[in-house]
Order: sequence, then C-alpha cells, then structure tokens
Amino acid sequence: MPESEITCVGCPLGCQVRLKISKNGDIQSAAGNYCKKGRLIAIQEFVNPTRVLTTTVSVKGGARQILPVRTDKPVPKGSLRALMRLAASVEVEIPIGIGQEIVHNIGGSGANLIATRGLTGESSSP
Repeated sequence: MPESEITCVGCPLGCQVRLKISKNGDIQSAAGNYCKKGRLIAIQEFVNPTRVLTTTVSVKGGARQILPVRTDKPVPKGSLRALMRLAASVEVEIPIGIGQEIVHNIGGSGANLIATRGLTGESSSP
C-alpha cells in the first residue's frame, strides 16, 4: 500500500504524519500525529490542499505604490498562480481601510481579496 508523508502545520510541533493510501486513492490510516487535529490537517492537506493567498496590489496616487492584501479564507493551492495574476492587474485608489474588500470573489474562488493595511491621504496609516 503506497504511503504519503505530510508535515502537519497545525502547531509548532510539525508532526510527520504518514498516510497509507489504497490503490483507489482512499486514505486507509494515518500515523505519527500527536493530536486528533494533526490527523485531520494531514488528511485535508492530502485530499484538498488550501492556502491563504497573500500578495500586493497597485495603488493609484498616494505615497505608497503597493497595498498588501490577502484572501479572507483559504483557496485551493492549485489556483494560487492564477489568482496572483489576477491580483497583479488590480489597481486601487486611496483611501483604503484595513480589512476593506478589494476584489469580491477573486477568480470565482469564493474568497474575497481584502486589504491588510489601511492607506489614507498622502501618507499611510500604521
């Protein structure tokens, strides 16, 4: 039976979870995790890996030329490149509030791109 080893990222321990996979791709067992959550995280990572996208978008006018943004929820790992290309084409105008939605449902992912920093006037807020 094939195995897959996944590092759990649920906590700083970084357990090496070994998954035994059947010929049809079903997970038969998981071992090496110190907690129940680690087992679930490893299975999720094997079945459907997701990540929160963090990047920047262009700012029109103002002292800063870029605005840091992120998705408000994880998106499929395989869609990150396409979403990065979409974000690269975005240009926003100030003022922008922290947490403000920049792009709704970016790329049909179900996640919104939100500002992780506020920008007002000619200077940026802390």
